[in-house]
Amino acid sequence: MTIKNIYAGFDTIEIAFQGALPQDVIDQLETVKDEAAKLQEDQLTEIGPGKVKGHVGKSGMSGGYAYTFSTGPLGELWSFKKNANPSEWNIGVKVYAASLVSYPYWEIKERIFQRLRDMGCMFGQESIRRIDFAMDFLIPGVFEINEQQFVVHHRSKISPYIKFEDAANDTGNNDGTYIFRGGRKESVTIGKMPGRQVIVYDKRKAALDQGKKYWFKVWGLDPNDKGINVWRVELRAAKKELKDKWNIRSFKDMEDSIGDVFVHIAQKIRYNDDFQTDANVSRQHQHPLWDAVHKCLENKLTEYRSGLLPNQIKEVLIRHQRDIYWTQIMGL
Repeated sequence: MTIKNIYAGFDTIEIAFQGALPQDVIDQLETVKDEAAKLQEDQLTEIGPGKVKGHVGKSGMSGGYAYTFSTGPLGELWSFKKNANPSEWNIGVKVYAASLVSYPYWEIKERIFQRLRDMGCMFGQESIRRIDFAMDFLIPGVFEINEQQFVVHHRSKISPYIKFEDAANDTGNNDGTYIFRGGRKESVTIGKMPGRQVIVYDKRKAALDQGKKYWFKVWGLDPNDKGINVWRVELRAAKKELKDKWNIRSFKDMEDSIGDVFVHIAQKIRYNDDFQTDANVSRQHQHPLWDAVHKCLENKLTEYRSGLLPNQIKEVLIRHQRDIYWTQIMGL
């Protein structure tokens, strides 16, 4: 089986900042948020001395964040607490996946700091809250994920199989969950956030279901070709994994060690080949998919890019939105 890696890159980066917006900007967000809640629709506004454009949501976020501020699918989702004290952790930001596809990591990092300055924030140190790394693979023939082939390593060499429970009864421990649809497994998830997590799922179907057809542009594949198999292996590391185990807090820490984190996760949670007779899982061979995962991780993670320009992603997003509007118009 020849498995081809057709994309790899960061899929989520979430950061918290010690700092705060000026009181006048907080007051502005409060007014716009009230309007958004009244109209039940996010409202466009400009904030700060740099006049940063974005949509203010009609509600806040968990963690005490009173306001959300989205700079668009090729930007970030910002969250702010109703607090002007710059010595406290009042700022959060999540970079959208489409942005991570379109721009290199270094450019996104610089853009985040520029946004903070343009919004008028007083800010200090950062704290990395979560990082996801995604790898998409083109798999020939028929492929179905089998939860029984996943193995979790412990200190002993003989590793136990993960016992998968029904998704509704998931314990949240390292026993995994899987999703059925139409008699076919579409996704298997192992682990629990805010620790470490591995998810393997049918990315072609997810891209179509979620209306994210720009992924086919990234892959160089035809979205109408039903014969292709694209599966994603996504490695996720959140607070407990990053800070408690690896002491990763800052951008510098992440740039120095994040590759080690994801290699470690792929070693601790692996996918073995099928049709093996050896009952000792430590002697079983890895599935070619997991061989491809390790080969992909051998490179420096920050150097991965899709090779597409931001305008190419925008064109696909605009075309998809236009199709939605025309469908609605024809329906009416």
